[in-house]
Amino acid sequence: MLRYVENRGDAQTIPVPGELRQARVVMDGKDIALTEADYPVILTLRHKGLPVARCVRQGAGLVENVIAAALQAMRGPSLPDRVSRAYLASLTIELEIVGRFTPVEEDRIGDDLQPGLDGLKLTVGVDDPKLQGPHFQDVYQEAIVSPAVACVLGWDAPRMKRQCLTEIRWRPENQSLRRQWSRFATLHYIAYPDTPAAGMPTGTWLLYRGKILSPPLSAGDVSARLEVARQVGDFLRRHQEPSGQYVLPGGKASTAQQLHAAWAMAKLGKALKDGKAYTDSAKAVLGYVAKQYVKLDPDGKQACVFTVDPREEVLATALFLLAAAEDSRSQAGRDIEANMLAFLRSRMDEEGHFLDADGKRLDDVSSAVALLAMQTVAPNPSDAQWRDGVEAMLYDAGEMGTDDGKHQSLSAVGEAWLGRAILAGRCGADGQYRNFVSRFAGRTLQRQRRDGSPDDEVGAICTPAGRAETVPTALAVVLLHQALQGGGIAPDRQEADRLSAAITAGQTFCRQMLYRTEEAYFTPNSAARRGGVRREAESADVSLDACAGALEALLVK
Repeated sequence: MLRYVENRGDAQTIPVPGELRQARVVMDGKDIALTEADYPVILTLRHKGLPVARCVRQGAGLVENVIAAALQAMRGPSLPDRVSRAYLASLTIELEIVGRFTPVEEDRIGDDLQPGLDGLKLTVGVDDPKLQGPHFQDVYQEAIVSPAVACVLGWDAPRMKRQCLTEIRWRPENQSLRRQWSRFATLHYIAYPDTPAAGMPTGTWLLYRGKILSPPLSAGDVSARLEVARQVGDFLRRHQEPSGQYVLPGGKASTAQQLHAAWAMAKLGKALKDGKAYTDSAKAVLGYVAKQYVKLDPDGKQACVFTVDPREEVLATALFLLAAAEDSRSQAGRDIEANMLAFLRSRMDEEGHFLDADGKRLDDVSSAVALLAMQTVAPNPSDAQWRDGVEAMLYDAGEMGTDDGKHQSLSAVGEAWLGRAILAGRCGADGQYRNFVSRFAGRTLQRQRRDGSPDDEVGAICTPAGRAETVPTALAVVLLHQALQGGGIAPDRQEADRLSAAITAGQTFCRQMLYRTEEAYFTPNSAARRGGVRREAESADVSLDACAGALEALLVK
């Protein structure tokens, strides 16, 4: 590329460097010269994180394809008229080496493609590079969505399909031509500038679904987990506004998510010897919510966290109580605490179900978190109303009583919160309650991704739908740890070792979801995303509840 900038000659005359002509590589089980590896490439030039040129090249050796793609990209319309050495040095080069194209039926695209790992290609017309006549050039078209593009943009398989169809220039002469859909995998490399701005990454990195794969955490390495947790805490502090609320890339989070993050930050502050900054960050969130959203009823006997969505009030109020309970409280704090507990109890019906302001039953997460808050703030295992609430959830989920066909299973997140509520009430050893915690542990082991899964999903405790999400994994890790430590389950030594290994693997997955600076190549300031936590393995999006959950999971010892 530098030679092309200097000479401005024909791109086709740029020779392949001698060291690359001599290099050999094993591909598809064969030892071949690198120049003979006929793999297509997708090359993207990025300036300050944004793509300024993208080129797809095929039909020659891998080295020739890369060089041709790079030089063609340099002539892209979004680049300056004269590409200087200084501008070239500021570019990040993204290279995807494309594997073999595998035909896929159109109606199987949603089932066969793995988002972020598979790309999608659509060809319309004759797909034969030997047919070069003007007629064939006019009717043949192709559209490609690479795995990296789909991952960054959060596109699932149907969205990738729509994009391919959009990129084809449909005309009467090609409407009836054969369409061929293909999927493909890529090797994804990012090469950063040799002289980056301060704090920006350097070097060339191989990414797997946008991530640099990390080695497993060690069960006994507490300091490593605390260091990772500190990175999450620093990320949240960098994205905290003067008002106290966290605002992450993608917009503001719900009040409940703000309070969950505050609770996790308060725990981080207590876990670190120099944790005052994280404690203060949590207090700032509580202060913001208390000032803006905590409302007393006219009689002054009840208080709640007012939310835009009225169905979130119970959840937000419960999380406010949990976050506040992590720190020493003033008398005024204890008074509002009592008022909030009174509010939670007022939202329970005679059967123990939590209701919204219109008398409709709330979701399992809101109900379980409210039960956890009741026992955390005012511990009383004999609390009849609390027990009614626990048993109502267990009966509704078919975990207690007889199966009348009307049960609805708990969500992965809901059952994790409910298990924590049971253990908080020191009822983990009670008959039916203990059975639920034991069954949860069994389901967790069944759902956990192991070797043979996508590499960035290993350790994830998946949802019943099979998604490798951060929050369900993190909350399951916390519950398994509390159950083992608090006697909620009493396995034999072999089973205890399996559960301990599951906890460590889940923590490793949470760590894998953290952004490293080198992974945020698509943002103007990649260093700013360091420590943010992805909401799931398939997505590049950071979420506040994922950060909060990962913090909780990483802090269990």
